Amino acid sequence: MKPFLNIAAFASVLLTVGCVPDHHVTRAESMKVTVRGNDINHYATQVHDAITDKMPIANFDGMRCTVRMQLARDGMVLNVQSEGGDAFLCDAALKAVQVAKIPPAPSDEVYQVFKNTPLDFRY
Repeated sequence: MKPFLNIAAFASVLLTVGCVPDHHVTRAESMKVTVRGNDINHYATQVHDAITDKMPIANFDGMRCTVRMQLARDGMVLNVQSEGGDAFLCDAALKAVQVAKIPPAPSDEVYQVFKNTPLDFRY
């Protein structure tokens, strides 16, 4: 089964971005929100790929785990902790996050979204 890694910060930012009343938003502001969303989406994909590339090949079918990752601005993982789930998957997820080569965030704004984010692993 293909793994699913949900980066919760990404989802919450997209939901927040969609809550702006359109009668107060200029075209420039709208474009800025779109660019921000695209930057976040692109970085979320990079983080996802860096972590899932380090996950071992194992049978995690039906398992779930949430870990919280704290990042430095340069992409270095400062801390990662399990927030609950199946122990076998959580152990693998913690190790994968610790050794993943996460790139630096493209901007301070994007970094603020990802500097302390939960990661949901579901198989």
